[in-house]
Order: sequence, then C-alpha cells, then structure tokens
Amino acid sequence: MSSPARGVRFLLVALGVLVACFPWIARAQGIIHDTPAAFTLNASHFDTSPSANITGVSTTLTQDHFFEDGWWYRIQGDGAEKFFPVPDAQAYNDSDATLTWNNVDNRDFSASLVLRIANFGNRGILYEHLTITNNTQADMVINIFHCLDVDVAGSAGGDSIGAALIDDNIRVTDGGQYCEHRAWGADAYLVLPFGDPDDVPGVLSDGAVTNFNNAGLPFGPGDVTVGRQWTQKTIAPGESELFAVWTGVNNGAFTRFRRGDCNVDGVENIGDAIYLLAYMFPPLVPFVTPSCLDACNANDDTAIDIADAIALLTALFGNPAIPLPPPFSDCDTDPSVGATVADGFDCFSYIIPCP
Repeated sequence: MSSPARGVRFLLVALGVLVACFPWIARAQGIIHDTPAAFTLNASHFDTSPSANITGVSTTLTQDHFFEDGWWYRIQGDGAEKFFPVPDAQAYNDSDATLTWNNVDNRDFSASLVLRIANFGNRGILYEHLTITNNTQADMVINIFHCLDVDVAGSAGGDSIGAALIDDNIRVTDGGQYCEHRAWGADAYLVLPFGDPDDVPGVLSDGAVTNFNNAGLPFGPGDVTVGRQWTQKTIAPGESELFAVWTGVNNGAFTRFRRGDCNVDGVENIGDAIYLLAYMFPPLVPFVTPSCLDACNANDDTAIDIADAIALLTALFGNPAIPLPPPFSDCDTDPSVGATVADGFDCFSYIIPCP
C-alpha cells in the first residue's frame, strides 16, 4: 500500500475506533454490545464499503478488529451484484439488533438481518443471520455474498491465512491474535488484498458479475479482505432461506475443559449430543452458542461434524464404550494445542469450575 493510501487507511481506522467508543459522534447506524465486546455499524455502512467496527475482544479493549463487514446479492439474470441498501427499520437492544427490508430495491423480496455479539472475556463472537423471503409467485434464484475486511490485532498489514479452510472456517492470524470466519452452507470463498477496486468489496461493486472461485489462499502477511458466497440458491414463492455467518475474535486456546461436555454443564450425557447437533444445524435452533468448541470436538479431529456426535454417544452408551480422547472425564487443557497438527478449535470459556 502506498504511503498516501496508508495515511487514508490509518485515518479511517482511527475514526472507526472513535465511532466504536463514542457512536453518537459519527452518527453510527447503531451499536450492540456485550460488555466489553461491541459491534458498530457506521453511518456509511450500507454502500460499496460497508464500514463496521468490533472492539473489546482483545486484551487491549480499544483495538478495532474490523474495517468492513457487509452483504451483497445477485438475482439470476442480473448483470452485477448489489449491496443491501439502508434498511426500512433498525432496532438495537443491548447485544442484539434486527434490521429489516420490506422490499429490497423493489425486487419483490424482503429480508431481515439479526445481529448478536457475545463476550467471552476480552474475546467474542459476532453472529449474523440474514433471512431472505421470496414475495413473488415464482421461484427466485439468488446469490448471496458476505464480505469481511478484518484487521486482526487492530492494525492493517499483518494478517495471514493458511493454505486451507479448517472445518469451513477461514482463520486469519496476526501475531498472537486471530479471527475465525464461518459462513454456514456457503460453497465458495475469495481472499484478496485490501485496495479498491481490486479487493473483495471492490469486485462485488464493479458493475459486473462476480462468482467466487475459492482463490487467494494462502495469504499474507498483508491487509486482507475475505468473501463468502452462497451460489444459485432457489427460494420457492412465499418461502424463506437463512444465510448465517459467525465471526469469532481471539478464542482462548488454553482453557481447561472436559471433552464431550458440549453444553458446558459439568457432565457428559445425551444433552451434549443434542446440543452438538443443534450447533451443527443452526437453522433448527438459532443462536446455539458453544462457549468451548474443543469440548464439542468429541473425537479431537479437525472438524466438528456428525462423527463427533457418534463418538460421544459411543463413549456414553457403546458396548463396549470407547472413551473420548483427552481431556475426557477430567478437566485439562487440549493436548493438541501447540502440536504439529492442531485441531483448530479452542475454548472461549468453560464456566464449570475445573479442579
């Protein structure tokens, strides 16, 4: 990035931090918070550069880890993608917000975006659930895009991503901090360095059709933009479709926990298997929020999937029972942390006291 561009970027980031701390100064759209974690949609959010901030999710509470966070759509036959305009209504209430569009761009579909932020002790997760409803009398085929410009550790230029996704997560690191971006059901991604018009929000706003092609990894270190796409989703007349994105910042890797205790109630039982399945299929039970993904990763591999539920049920009811990998039955840290091939999952918190 050139020196003038860096100067502009620094100014924008500084203004973003100011907005995050004092949203009324810059006429923010709104802010949600689970103190100290806070997520702000800035006044200029609903355009080709969807400005947003997330703070309170690192040991330096003023660090801002987001620069942009936004949504685009393209209906079959359109010649380009379009960002979601200013909603018809916005309601912000503590840690939650609901944004609604009655008729997006007069295209005969409505939308709602439910936002939630959760604090796990100077760490946090931002949940975004976008629901699209087809208000026409025919099938609607739509592409949905989500873009995130993340500044892990509160600064541009030091972000890195490995060569592959981990359980559909794009994991961005910078020094000792990191961010994990998961788009439930998305089938394509694109990673590009920051710099309009050639970054992810730039190509989504260039007036031409863009389809993500799973390109851009490995990345960095540099200033990164990340995009996810749900391709050609068919929504029947009067029906709705959910598009969910979860972004976690600074998971705590060394929390003591009990493997298999997915719902963190201090005991491994059938309730953990039910909770795990609800987490894997979020449209069934919105906002099931495991605070310790390591505990849900019952078989201690690199994915949270149906095999974890099977492993947990086999440990509980198998004949013979097959114990889960450590730490099982007793609290301890994850032995895979720091290993050559780590599982990629951490604990935000494990609220049951561990001896």
